[in-house]
Amino acid sequence: MSWAKHDPMRIFWLAGLAGTGKTAIAVSLCKMLEIEPNVLFGGTFFCSRTTKAVNLTDARCILPTLAGMLAERSPKFAAALAKELDADIRAGLKPITSQIEGMLQRPLAALASDPRPIVFVIDALDEVAMRLR
Repeated sequence: MSWAKHDPMRIFWLAGLAGTGKTAIAVSLCKMLEIEPNVLFGGTFFCSRTTKAVNLTDARCILPTLAGMLAERSPKFAAALAKELDADIRAGLKPITSQIEGMLQRPLAALASDPRPIVFVIDALDEVAMRLR
C-alpha cells in the first residue's frame, strides 16, 4: 500500500516462480485498494492461458476491461471515455497499441485534478504476452 500511495515509480512488477503466491498477493492488494480512500483503484485484469473464457486469454481485452472498470468508479473518466467511444465505437477492438490513447490516455486527462494515484492491477500478464506482439 505504501507503493500505491507514495512511490514515484509508476509500475510495480511482482515476479516469482509459479505457485509462490503472486496471485494471492494481487487479490489481497485489490481488496485493500477497493477500500483505500487515498487511492483510486482503477481496476484489475487476471490473465489466464488455461481458461475457456476468451476474454481472459486475449490481451486485446485488457485495456477495454480496465477502462470499463475505472468508468464504473469515476464519473469524470466515464464521461471522457464515452466521448472517445462516440468518436470511435470500435476502439476496444483495435490492436493494443491503438487502444492506449483513446481508451486510457485521453480519458485519464479528465482526472488530472484528482490528487489520488490511480492503480491498475494486471496479474499473470505472461499468460497472454505472446498476443501482445
